[in-house]
Amino acid sequence: MITWRAFGSILALPLVTCGSSEQRSADSPATSLSSAPTSSPALQTVAATPATGTAQLQQADVTKRELSVFKPKPREKIDLQQGPDGLYRFEIRGTSRGLAAGDGRLLLWVRPVRPPADGWYLQRGPLNGIGNVEPDGSWRGTAQIGNLQWPPHSGNVLDIAVSVVDGKTADDLLGATGVVVRGQPVGDTVATVEGIILALK
Repeated sequence: MITWRAFGSILALPLVTCGSSEQRSADSPATSLSSAPTSSPALQTVAATPATGTAQLQQADVTKRELSVFKPKPREKIDLQQGPDGLYRFEIRGTSRGLAAGDGRLLLWVRPVRPPADGWYLQRGPLNGIGNVEPDGSWRGTAQIGNLQWPPHSGNVLDIAVSVVDGKTADDLLGATGVVVRGQPVGDTVATVEGIILALK
């Protein structure tokens, strides 16, 4: 969970410029998709479609991966309603390609922007995070905002990111003790959406 103490709220889930995305290794600084080609022999080209928040990774002799988030959209105001358990959650939806052929799994991250917090926070189950990827590549995720003691507030702003990691990395992160927070979302393909505005109903 993420505590926004400045506003007395907690963000319990996981922007780069509108619809932007990143490609990097789990242990190296983030690299923009528009940067110079990497020296890695496995990576041939990296391309992005900023308008759709799509990250695309094309590898030689492996598989071409694409990852898109289409709900919510950059700078969209989303209405949150309190659930039966008293908590606030919202849905994230998107599409992917090239995951079935490999060991790729999806992780959901959130970064508080207003009020700010350090790092990206991993969303984990049983109700939060991303479940299985459907055969057509579509996926759904759930992010929880706040808790019973520290609920969110209208006007809070956050960024979300979805990343692709291998199975072992996913198991390690999802099984870690305590809150998992990183300076950047862990993964070799990352799609981000920024400026999401919360509106409580």
